[in-house]
Amino acid sequence: MAVRDVVPWGVMIDGVKLSTSIHGSAAKMMAVYIVGSLVGSFAIAYLCDTFVSDKKAFGGSTPKTVSEKEWWQATDTKFQAWPRTGGPLVRTRRRTTMALARMKMERVWRITEAAVPT
Repeated sequence: MAVRDVVPWGVMIDGVKLSTSIHGSAAKMMAVYIVGSLVGSFAIAYLCDTFVSDKKAFGGSTPKTVSEKEWWQATDTKFQAWPRTGGPLVRTRRRTTMALARMKMERVWRITEAAVPT
């Protein structure tokens, strides 16, 4: 087989058209398959989630704190209470490895300076 003709839309080999671009109909078919598979995946995920969590496929029951409306209302009023009381703000200090090494070296220098008589 020899390349007979190179045209803008592809290559002709022995009278057979070989296209290098995606035509509109092919893109449409790919889009149909991709969208269809995504919709199917979400449907399967929804059905599995409903079956496992709502239908209690593995047994168990819904906790009282989730099913009772009174508990939700009491919790909501507790969280919405103002002023909120609590302890002092928690302050964290992140120390990097270099900072820890520097602190260690400073301690060593202080110890050695104290040990050496002047």
